[in-house]
Amino acid sequence: MRDWINALAAAAPRRRALYAFLTGGLAALAMPPAGFFPVLFVAYPILILLWRAAASARQAFAVGWCFAFGFHLIGLYWISFALFTDIAQFWWALPLSAAGLPVVLGVYGGLAGLAYRWLRPRGLLAPVGFALVWTAAELLRGWAFTGFPWNLPAYAWEHVAILRQSMALVGAYGLSLVTALLASAPDRKSTRLNSSH
Repeated sequence: MRDWINALAAAAPRRRALYAFLTGGLAALAMPPAGFFPVLFVAYPILILLWRAAASARQAFAVGWCFAFGFHLIGLYWISFALFTDIAQFWWALPLSAAGLPVVLGVYGGLAGLAYRWLRPRGLLAPVGFALVWTAAELLRGWAFTGFPWNLPAYAWEHVAILRQSMALVGAYGLSLVTALLASAPDRKSTRLNSSH
C-alpha cells in the first residue's frame, strides 16, 4: 500500500489528472441510484494525495477540475435523458448536457484544489481542511449563477435512514461536511508518506 501511495504521488502531472478524473467517476457511484457510499472513503483520500503532489497552483486546480468533471460526467448522466423525448429536435443539445455541464461544474472542484493548496493542512488537520474546502466549493456551486445543488456528498446516505434524517438538523451541507470529514479521515496515515509534497 505504501508503494502504491508513493507511486500515485510521484506520477507525472498528466497522469495525476487522469487518476483524478477516474477517481471522480468512481466517487459518483456513491450517489443514488447506486448509493455505494464506501467509494468515498477511497476517492477522497486519493484526491487529497493528488492535491498534495501538485507542484503548482495550476496543477492543484487541474486535479480538482478533473475529479469534479469525472464525478459530474458520471453522476449527472440522467440530465440528458430528457432530451430523448424528442431527440430528433434536440440532438444538438446532447453533448452540451452530457459533457458541457460537467465541464463548467468542474471549475468548483478546481477552486477547491486551489484553496486546499493555499491552506496546506497536514496531519490531523488534513481531513478537516479537505472537508472545509470541499464543502465550501459545494456551497458555492449551490449558490453561484442561480446554483446547481445536485449530487452533494450528503446524498450518498440516501439508503441509510438515520444519517439521511440527520439533514433535518444540520441540513444537506452540514451532512456533506461530516461526510467529507469522515471519508477523508483515512488520509491521516498517508500524510506522513508524502510530507515532502
